[in-house]
Amino acid sequence: MVAVMESSQGLRVFNGPPPPPIAQSAPPPPPPSALRPSVGMPISSAHMSLKEMLERIAAQHDLTHIPQRDRLKEGRQVYWFGTQSIYLDRNIVYVMDTQSFSWRPVGMEELLQLAGVG
Repeated sequence: MVAVMESSQGLRVFNGPPPPPIAQSAPPPPPPSALRPSVGMPISSAHMSLKEMLERIAAQHDLTHIPQRDRLKEGRQVYWFGTQSIYLDRNIVYVMDTQSFSWRPVGMEELLQLAGVG
């Protein structure tokens, strides 16, 4: 009731506790160039996705790594990795086994051998 009376008299009325003080803002993040390693320095594989690693390995060995047009396996894009058809699911590389015509998990070393490297 007191608030109504004070309000009608033109006094300022606060309903709740005063707002908390404004905290100092956090410092700005470093510029993106500060986060990137210098040119020529390899990026740690801990910071790359499996797809990025495959792209880099394919480039190092002069292999193609491109999506196959209109080709999906269980909703995942199928790629060419050299001559091999692969897809990625939950950080596992699957390759089309040309003997059994079925998909199977494959390690990086075997994938490179299948693609004709080494």
